[in-house]
Amino acid sequence: MNKLKGILIIIIVVLIGVFGYLYLSGKYELSFPLKSVSDETAGWRTYTNDKYEFEVKYPKDLSLDLSNKYADRIYLFNVVIDDITVRVLSKSNLPTDCAGKTLTGQIKCFYLVLDMNSNKISQQKFGDNVFIYADFEDIDHPDIKSRNLWAFIEKNDYIYQFEALNPDTAKETLYKNILSTFKFIK
Repeated sequence: MNKLKGILIIIIVVLIGVFGYLYLSGKYELSFPLKSVSDETAGWRTYTNDKYEFEVKYPKDLSLDLSNKYADRIYLFNVVIDDITVRVLSKSNLPTDCAGKTLTGQIKCFYLVLDMNSNKISQQKFGDNVFIYADFEDIDHPDIKSRNLWAFIEKNDYIYQFEALNPDTAKETLYKNILSTFKFIK
């Protein structure tokens, strides 16, 4: 038994010596493969809006439509990124019966087409934010004829709305990646 222990110790010492020599001489390199995590938004451009205190990233091959063509009394501002719209709504401009409600209540009040009891409405986390998220198809409304994705988040007197109309799988992935980059800057 002692002889066996002695042989094992000699083998271990020899192996340590051989690997130590190879490592120190540069003929053997210890490496531990690390799992690579790719950031789908790496290399994206950043749009910053100082007035409404937010920023959002978007793919560098897409352009922004800053024409604000949908801005009106309710929508103070909007930017369109490849058919994905980011809008800023003023809570103070919502109908008076919407005042004082939770974000979900305000959305239900303002967007009467949404059935807020539907299982298509949920809270979902994208990036560092939790959004009220709605995924609807075939809403009984004359202006909405296809699948729609809506996400809402609020800060101070504003509601930020993200919208994708009739997205295919690639557009839905883009939409969710854009949501994951949204952040308040102040």
